[in-house]
Order: sequence, then structure tokens, then C-alpha cells
Amino acid sequence: RAMVKTSLRFLQAPEAQREALRLLAKAQTAWHHGLAVMVLSEALLRGFDDVDETLLQYCALGALLHDIGITRLPPETLCAPRRACSLEQENQMRKHPILGAALCANLDLPIETLNCVLFHHEQMDGKGYPTGLGDGEIPFYVKVVQISNEFDTLTRKSDEGPGLTPFEALNNLKASKDAYDIGMVKRLILTLAGSHGA
Repeated sequence: RAMVKTSLRFLQAPEAQREALRLLAKAQTAWHHGLAVMVLSEALLRGFDDVDETLLQYCALGALLHDIGITRLPPETLCAPRRACSLEQENQMRKHPILGAALCANLDLPIETLNCVLFHHEQMDGKGYPTGLGDGEIPFYVKVVQISNEFDTLTRKSDEGPGLTPFEALNNLKASKDAYDIGMVKRLILTLAGSHGA
């Protein structure tokens, strides 16, 4: 209920509503993905003892909007998940966190929400984008959105066919331990199993 209230307050601003509708109209798949990442991030964050409702709401909104930057990319440069991209498409897609943060900066959103949008493709090993942040520089709540985003991307059905099973996706994340916080992967497993905590 709190997340819905926060989302509704956010959408009361005409410019916010306009951008949300643009995302829905241009990329319905991205909108559905954003909703899934929001729900999963919220569930993961509730497993932390020191996360209050305010941070929970800020991060849930960031998770919902994390891919809003794709609305500023030309349609021909978009590359679907799990599809081989050209170098040009890859370079264009890597711009979407910065484009999304720039859009959200005009919407008077809290820094935690902006961080989720800007940094959700950073990696523990510093090989992510757009800034190449490393483990100690990525806020823990961004790591939550990051792992939720990757899990939903791996398991989501697309034009290329069915996604991975949850078991396959979790094995994929565990195998990519240099990129993802293994503690977050463990929390994800517990959350999906109906438990919370470390």
C-alpha cells in the first residue's frame, strides 16, 4: 500500500506522468519489467533490519523507473535482452542509465531514487556502466535493484523465447560472483523461498 501511495504521489506531477506514459507507450516490456523489479526489490529490502519505510519507498520508485532512459534512445538502437547486439547498439544501450537519471533529475526525486536509476548496471568488479563503480562505492540498496533487475531479465520471456528457470537464473548469478554481491544472491534465494534475512 505504501508503494502504491508513493507511486500515485509521484504520478500526480504532470511531467512525471508524461514520462511514465511515454515509457508505457514506447516500451511496454520495459514497464512490465520495471514493475517486476520494483516488487522483487521491495521484498528483498524488507529483509534488512535497518531499512525504514522511507528508504523502501524511494528505492521501490527507483526500481520502477530504472529503465526509463530507454525512452530517449532511437528505436533502431534498442537491443532485446539475450540477443546479440551490434557494437553500436551496445554503446547506445549503455547510455540509458545516464539518460534516465537526467530525466528523473527534473522530477524532484530523492537521491536514493536517482541512484537506483543511474547505477543499476554497475558491478562489483568495476566493469559495469556508466561510471565503473566498484563494490565499496555502490550503495547496498542499489545492489538490491541490480540483482532484482538481472534476475527478472534472465527469467523474463522475450521474442527470443522463454527465459531461464529461476533455478538456472540463480546459478547464473552465483557463477557471476565478480559482478554481483554474493550476499545479495543469497538474500534473493531466501526471499524467493519465502524467507528473509542473511
